[in-house]
Order: sequence, then structure tokens, then C-alpha cells
Amino acid sequence: MRGTMKGCVFNLPIREEFVQRLLESYKDLTERVPDSARSVLQFDLFDPTVVATKASNTDMAFHSRGYHFNAAAEVFWHSTEHDVRCRQWARDIAAIFKAELKRDEKASNKSDPDPVMMLVKDILSARPFCIPSWTLA
Repeated sequence: MRGTMKGCVFNLPIREEFVQRLLESYKDLTERVPDSARSVLQFDLFDPTVVATKASNTDMAFHSRGYHFNAAAEVFWHSTEHDVRCRQWARDIAAIFKAELKRDEKASNKSDPDPVMMLVKDILSARPFCIPSWTLA
């Protein structure tokens, strides 16, 4: 099996149009390269309320105290004939994430001195489509 991975970052709330674009791109890849069906778009989410209210910087390892979350485009395939297409897809997905992050930074005014608390405020004020299930409890 062959594979490649590209790291990406994103902010919450996630726009529906952004997710739709990612899903359409994934569908296109797996239709053109059927043996890439094991590929994944992975979103690394955590509960920012724990970080903001229950843990200090010294209580735990934490990758970022900023606004963004990590994601990954992980592409797997078998045939060498698909190397270029699959590797390019991962680069294209990373570019989509990068463009979305830039769009989000331009559209928001994140001037709060505590980025994690600002993130919590952003999540709690999001449309229901964008609120992760852990915030609904």
C-alpha cells in the first residue's frame, strides 16, 4: 500500500460550504481512483472548555493555545500509476484548508486576550450545524 499525509489546520465553527467542498473533492478522488477509498480526512477536535476552565498550561500536554485545530488529509492507494493524482489531491486539500483559514481570519475579530475562551465563545454562538455534540449536553 502507498500513502501520503498532509497536515492542515482549521477554526471552529466549520462552515457548511467548506465541508461540502471537502466531501465533493473526496468523492471525486475515490471515483477516479477507486483503490483510494481507504483515504480519510481526519479532524482533531477536543473540548476547549476543559482547556479553558479545568486545566492549566502545566496540567497537561496541549498542542496549541490558539484558535485553530489540527486536521489531516491521509491518502492511501495501491498502484504506482496513481501516485501523482493521489499526492496532488492531498496538496489540493491542504490548500483548501489554508484558504479557509485565511478566509476565517479575515472574517473574524479575534481580539480577546484569551484565545481559548474566545474559541469557546465562538463555538457556543455557532449555528446548530456547527456545534459539536459535546456542547449540546
